Amino acid sequence: MGKLYQFPEHKRYNSYKAPTYSEDQQLLQGMMHALIATYQEKISQLESYKEEIRALNETKCDTAKEMLQLVKQMQKLFFKYGVYCNFYRFYTLNHLYILYFNDTNLIYTFEDNHRMDVNPYTPSQFEEQFSNYPFTLNLEDEVFEAFDKQIQDLRITIITLTNTQI
Repeated sequence: MGKLYQFPEHKRYNSYKAPTYSEDQQLLQGMMHALIATYQEKISQLESYKEEIRALNETKCDTAKEMLQLVKQMQKLFFKYGVYCNFYRFYTLNHLYILYFNDTNLIYTFEDNHRMDVNPYTPSQFEEQFSNYPFTLNLEDEVFEAFDKQIQDLRITIITLTNTQI
């Protein structure tokens, strides 16, 4: 009878077997990967929201009514994106600055960042007083920093999840 040649086994290929995971470990890993994907999508959404709001910065309004409509639009956007903005700053002719406070819906005017008008305006009074003024929206850097902070927190969470061993 003929003798069969048997190839030698390579021990280095056979000694390292793939680790076996329990069903619970596989479930947890799947959930972590899903969380990481969700957080990465949230980061991209926040970056697009930030760019959308940045596009509204320096928006020009021809009348006080347009300015108040822009404020309402901005309030809806910030509520939708989960970012709180205490006030909106506008400027107009002759270095006149306007602050619209969200909490009280009152409008204050001042010149050259020094003297604030003691008597605040309601939106209707403001519309009557400054009906023909052009306005330009000037968003504070804190608005964009709030988005950056949320994005940074999500990135830290993603790094923590990827480095977590189950």
